[in-house]
Amino acid sequence: MRMGIGIGWPNATSGATPIIPKTGWFNITTDCNGNGYGFGTWTQKLTDTILQSGQYAYFPVGNVRVLLGTFSETPPDILVPITIDGSQGFNSCPT
Repeated sequence: MRMGIGIGWPNATSGATPIIPKTGWFNITTDCNGNGYGFGTWTQKLTDTILQSGQYAYFPVGNVRVLLGTFSETPPDILVPITIDGSQGFNSCPT
């Protein structure tokens, strides 16, 4: 008898948790140039994003990647929004 890999492999057996799109804001405290951002600095409201805390996102106005911090599904009490490019996350600063 011939054994094979089932249809759907590796996704069906990888044990990975799928990333579920979410809507909300990420706290921003630092960027790849070492700049700090003040209390209350958050991204604009992102809709159906798959970005994750700990990733970097591009901040076009500063021409730099910013580190995505805490995620909030409710509007932060103090909100000084910066507009990031929410289409792509990065695992590190550029070299």
